[in-house]
Amino acid sequence: MKLTFSLFVFSLLSIIAKAQSPCEPNIDFESGNFTNWYLYTGSCCPITLSPSAALPARHAITSGAAVDMYGGFPVVDPSAGIYSLKLGNNINGSQAEQARYYVHVPSGSNNYSLLYRYAVVFEDPGHPAAIQPRFEVKAFDSATGNPILCAQYSYVAASTLPGFVKSPISPQPIYKDWTTASVDLSSMNGKTVGISFSTGDCGAGAHFGYAYVDVKCALFETFGIDCLDGNLTTLTGPPGFQSYAWYNQSFTSFYGNGQTIQIATPPVTTTFAVVVTPFPGFGCSDTLFTTRKGSDLAVYAGRDTSVCVITGDKQVPLNAIATTSMQGLSYSWTPTTGLSCTTCSNPIATVSNTITYTVSVTDSSRCIRRDSIKITVAPTVFADLKADKDSICQYYDVWINNTLTNPAGNQFFWATDSAQVIQNDTINGKIKLRWGSPGLKTVTVRVFNKDCEIYDSVQVYIKPTPMSGFEMPLHGCINKPIELFPRNEDSWYYWTIDEKIITDTTYKDKILLSWATSGRKRAALELTGKNGCKSNIFEQSIIIHDNPNAVIEKPSSQKLCFGDKITLKANVNQEYYYDWEPAVYFDNNSYHEVVYSIKKSSTVTLNITDAYGCAGVDSVLVEGSMCCKVFLPDAFTPDGIGQNNKFKPVSIEYHKIHTFIIKNRWGQTVFETNNTNDAWDGTFNGKPQPVGTYMYYLKYICEDKETIERKGSVMLIR
Repeated sequence: MKLTFSLFVFSLLSIIAKAQSPCEPNIDFESGNFTNWYLYTGSCCPITLSPSAALPARHAITSGAAVDMYGGFPVVDPSAGIYSLKLGNNINGSQAEQARYYVHVPSGSNNYSLLYRYAVVFEDPGHPAAIQPRFEVKAFDSATGNPILCAQYSYVAASTLPGFVKSPISPQPIYKDWTTASVDLSSMNGKTVGISFSTGDCGAGAHFGYAYVDVKCALFETFGIDCLDGNLTTLTGPPGFQSYAWYNQSFTSFYGNGQTIQIATPPVTTTFAVVVTPFPGFGCSDTLFTTRKGSDLAVYAGRDTSVCVITGDKQVPLNAIATTSMQGLSYSWTPTTGLSCTTCSNPIATVSNTITYTVSVTDSSRCIRRDSIKITVAPTVFADLKADKDSICQYYDVWINNTLTNPAGNQFFWATDSAQVIQNDTINGKIKLRWGSPGLKTVTVRVFNKDCEIYDSVQVYIKPTPMSGFEMPLHGCINKPIELFPRNEDSWYYWTIDEKIITDTTYKDKILLSWATSGRKRAALELTGKNGCKSNIFEQSIIIHDNPNAVIEKPSSQKLCFGDKITLKANVNQEYYYDWEPAVYFDNNSYHEVVYSIKKSSTVTLNITDAYGCAGVDSVLVEGSMCCKVFLPDAFTPDGIGQNNKFKPVSIEYHKIHTFIIKNRWGQTVFETNNTNDAWDGTFNGKPQPVGTYMYYLKYICEDKETIERKGSVMLIR
């Protein structure tokens, strides 16, 4: 088994040998910049890069107490210094980034390892692994460019990666909190090694990946003498490995497995070894050492506190509590600013600005324990709300103002009781609101900064505003009344209607309107409620159409007889509907050209309507007479069944028969009469006559005394 002297470092990268090495310049980012680091940008996948300046959105130095938006872990390694590095971002687009540092491995170092700390956030779209988001760590010989065996790691997005957690913030990202891994550089004795950290989005361009890295070059306190608690010694390995195996320095005794184990406190200073094995694909096994000495010293500086200061300073008592079985404790507070005592356990701190005090307690064995307390000083906030008006109309705007001045940098959170926010002045603490429902409304503001807050409320009564509206048709006709139906509100009604004047402001359930001219007419209505609130102005237009021009083409002046049919014509328009009266005298009375049967003298009326119901009317008197026309059928069937059983002139009742004679083919007279009402029944002397053709002679006198003679034939059919 290879024995590699390493140390437990809660940072992303540490350089360890058997003896402490000088800190590589700015390898831990503690200069707060990228001095001695080489930066690159490019695309993925695979990751291809070119040298680049530091791009704020892709190479970022992180500091402060912020946490990652997806994983909730600190953006600065909590076990390292005050700065870390963030590579990449949550913007997709197949971007790739890299940060590289060159480390010289001292000559004669046969056991040399790097421990690095990283945290990763990936979107996991489920693509093939070759184009998934990734984080890569690679070490190589800077002289030859050759990769170092067991120092090439690619962490590719996958929901099955050990130690990764699905983000509660967004449905896709997975993340891994700060984790430790190692790189074995024992084979690089006396050489310069390039260490690169790279991130890449997915190759399809729609999913991101980024990572945090950090470096702490100082040795961890467990390298050397570590002060422990009571009769048990707790051994804790760096987090993030799959398995841990604890031994004594010579590997002759095995103590147990797990990141943390407890053993009896050794009576003398003892060195322990732990073999750490990463998850598959996350590095190689390594061996780390720690030297421990028992001590139960513990220190508590107190809970972090916040104070609100209006003006001047604030006095805050500090009280460090140290517990130990040893004697001879000494205290030292830093910084000394504002402290009544720097070497006692309970000084008074006079503060005017936020400050963190650290107390160091040393026991007689020179074991030192430290703890810190942060005192946050924030300006007091103020709130006193006033509304521009105690009551306003529904849908109107009102300003709610915080009348008291607050220090810069405070925030305002408003509870607006379902109001619509029209404008929010976050600097001066005022807000413009509008309510769509009536009633008493309460507005509350919370004024706060990081440590101080205050609330205040104000009430505004919202008066109901009437809603203007009415219904009327979109089209009308000249001089034809239309009906307008207003919305019923407890209000006064103010009408503006083209070519009309309505002075009555009371509600009417129906208004009749008509116009004597054609064109578009506008009607508008505004209401004023009995509470003084004015409505919206509701308006609508109606188009008034001209009535169709109905014109009947007059019939000719020739004499018309009853039974005649004449053609009547009207002006033609494809958009008109025609209706001729009386309808019984027409074969079809719905066309612009119709056939009229003259049955008596009467007035013919034409009604024309268009698609909007506009109407035009014209009429003409059609006069007829019986004239001297009669009609005799060509055949008859004297069988006593149905019609046409007798032969006689039709319409003869208007004239007088002088002579009506019927003869057979031999010239024999079979029927003769001068009575207008008589008809031949097909017999002679009471006997039915045979089927055949018979000749008739008719002489009749018309109403106008004209005498007419007619001859012809008729077929007797049985």
